[in-house]
Amino acid sequence: MGCSWQGTPSDHPSNKLLTISPLDRSPHMPISTSPEYYGYALSHIHDSGFVEVAGSAADVLIAALGEDNVRHGPVTDLGCGSGTLAGKLAEQGFCVEGIDQSAAMLSLARQRVPGGRFRQESIFDAKI
Repeated sequence: MGCSWQGTPSDHPSNKLLTISPLDRSPHMPISTSPEYYGYALSHIHDSGFVEVAGSAADVLIAALGEDNVRHGPVTDLGCGSGTLAGKLAEQGFCVEGIDQSAAMLSLARQRVPGGRFRQESIFDAKI
């Protein structure tokens, strides 16, 4: 499954951008300067432990979007982790872009959502 548009989500012809963020920036939230939060082993442990939670969140989001008659378009998933939410959105026809700081988690996301676009950077510095 691929997206029919090229560029960033804000370039999409529908001019609608839905941004999902699990975190609000807080001055009390430490931000690591390390480029990697999760290594290979921990990324798999995290994925197996949270895949159901992220899947349930995706189901709720997809239902809410459907109630507003939003059934396609670009979605940026901030802190996408292993791509569970992005994968479910892509299955429904959304063009997904995932942003995460962990290369290991992004590797899992790319496997889960081959048609998605993923980039490694802090959600606090990402340009969307």
